[in-house]
Amino acid sequence: MKVLTFFVVQVLLLACFTSAGAQSSPSDWNNVSTIARGSKLRVRLRTGKSIDGNLETVSGSELTLLVKSRQETLGRDNIRQVFLLSDKKSSKPIILGSIVGAAVGIAGVGAVDSTDDRDGVAAEAYLLPAIGAGIGALVGSLFRRKTTKQLVYEN
Repeated sequence: MKVLTFFVVQVLLLACFTSAGAQSSPSDWNNVSTIARGSKLRVRLRTGKSIDGNLETVSGSELTLLVKSRQETLGRDNIRQVFLLSDKKSSKPIILGSIVGAAVGIAGVGAVDSTDDRDGVAAEAYLLPAIGAGIGALVGSLFRRKTTKQLVYEN
């Protein structure tokens, strides 16, 4: 069993190092030229200013972005970093909101159970976890979008 575990660990480590070595260097301008036209980019200039836009064209010496329906051409010498932006929709906020809402609902059921049921409230109280989970999921869906950035070029 120890030999099998050792073998599996070695294969996983080898896979990690070979995949890390296969990635191209971020200092290679050719990385920028492989990005599809229309992709969302964030370009950091040497001045410290950042510009977000959609890729129009790339040449050996410059990059053209579409920024708020106008083209902006940036010289390669003025560019410090180029990031590829992507929007990811995460389900984690929805799940977390549902769990928190259900927990609040369960606490409400516990509070109702500890009181005497003169008005028949306890029968409807068992709906609180479902209602809380639904409200929590709705609130969580407001925080669903996450923008990630991947470094493509650095000079």
